[in-house]
Amino acid sequence: MATPLLPDSSSPANTAVGELLSTLAAAWVADGAAAGYGLLEAGEVLPLAGVIDPDGPMTERVLDMPGGEMTVLISGAKPGGGHRLDAEAALLSHAIRREHAVAQMAAALVDADDQSVALYDLAHAETAGLDVATVMLGLAADARRILGAAAVVVAVADGAIELERVVDGDERAGEQGGRALDAIEGDGLLRGRAGEAGDVVVIRFSRSTDLSMAVVSRADRRATTPWRQLARAVAAHGSDRVDVAVLHARAVEQAVIQRDVEVAARLAAQSMPTAPPLVDGLDVAGRSDPARLAGGDFFTYVEVADGLVFAVGDVSGKGLGAALVMTTMTSAVQAAALRTQGHDPAEILVAVSTETAAHLSDTGMFVTMVIGHWSPASRQLRLANAGHSPVVFLPAAAEPVEIPADHPPVGVLPIETAVARTLEFGDGDRLAMGSDGLVEESGVDGTQLGSAALAAQLRAGPAGESAMETVERCFAYLEEYACSAEPADDRTLLMVRAVPR
Repeated sequence: MATPLLPDSSSPANTAVGELLSTLAAAWVADGAAAGYGLLEAGEVLPLAGVIDPDGPMTERVLDMPGGEMTVLISGAKPGGGHRLDAEAALLSHAIRREHAVAQMAAALVDADDQSVALYDLAHAETAGLDVATVMLGLAADARRILGAAAVVVAVADGAIELERVVDGDERAGEQGGRALDAIEGDGLLRGRAGEAGDVVVIRFSRSTDLSMAVVSRADRRATTPWRQLARAVAAHGSDRVDVAVLHARAVEQAVIQRDVEVAARLAAQSMPTAPPLVDGLDVAGRSDPARLAGGDFFTYVEVADGLVFAVGDVSGKGLGAALVMTTMTSAVQAAALRTQGHDPAEILVAVSTETAAHLSDTGMFVTMVIGHWSPASRQLRLANAGHSPVVFLPAAAEPVEIPADHPPVGVLPIETAVARTLEFGDGDRLAMGSDGLVEESGVDGTQLGSAALAAQLRAGPAGESAMETVERCFAYLEEYACSAEPADDRTLLMVRAVPR
């Protein structure tokens, strides 16, 4: 009779392989292949089946089995009994190995299925919000959960938007991931010391947003190729989520900027006259169209005791910055005109230059401008011109005359003294003061309008045409000349016309 198996659960005879060998050994004994079979372990014989005769002949077979080698003793072997053991043991070993491979594959499939479900949940989960930092934290947490990672580090950079890194997981592993992000350009893998630190996978995406993610595996798990591929899939999906959040942040920022520009545009528009002045012997009209929502062209006028002060200017540059400087300049002109009572435009120009020099120096801008004064008593116009054009005098009975500048633009050099030109301004005489957006307007063939064509257009109206009618006609002509294209520069025109008292 066979001796019972030993109760030691660590014995090879008590393993699944040992139990299968026992079953086979019992069949071999029943078929007469041998009297008995046993396992040799640590010098002792552990019976498998049949009767082991320690004094009889023994045959040993070393079998290569899953888990290590096994030595089988055959007692009373019949011819062929050993060969049968070899063949069937090899078959058993192959079957067990295949069974083990299938078990590993099943475990991998279960793991992959769990990860697929997690990815599905990730893809269909509602984002907690559109705040970029919140989305980054959610991505780090989701990635660590799906990958079973020790820590995940996520960083996003988007032009002017530079966000701090966010970490989910073990603090020490997070520091390891942060160092890897600093050390590796592009994608990469840093192997940790087995049993002490995990591997670090660095993944980068550059779409509308630059996203970097470092995934640190647990110390007891290596970053295999399938695991790295899964990490990249998680990062790719997360990059889409971050893109949406960053685009939302951009849109909010642009909306704030747009609102600020609209406010500046309204303030700029409010700084210019909304109605013409009522001055004895003078017809006045002006119009200014910015190329953008806010512009740097301006015109203004101030009624003073002995007549009217008027000014036209063009701030270098365009957009919000130019509009803010423009409001400063109109305020400076109005204040200087009231303070000096406006009879001398040269004195006003010096005052404006002195008051705004520091501001223009800080902004790096300059302003071309012409300042005029009309005296109803003398029926004279006096002009101080600081680098501005076009300024065209249109006598009723003579050819147009362009008035040149006598000083540099305000902000280029200090204007400490200035001169003013005097024009005898009789009935029907006109003065046109525009900005360079008029003469530099391009036609369909790219040719600029030019000063001569503008002067011709100013004279083209019927006799007795009002200042406003001249302004509107010239703007309509510009629209036609440019084929209604968006203007490249601000357009401004101020007309003054002498009329009978």
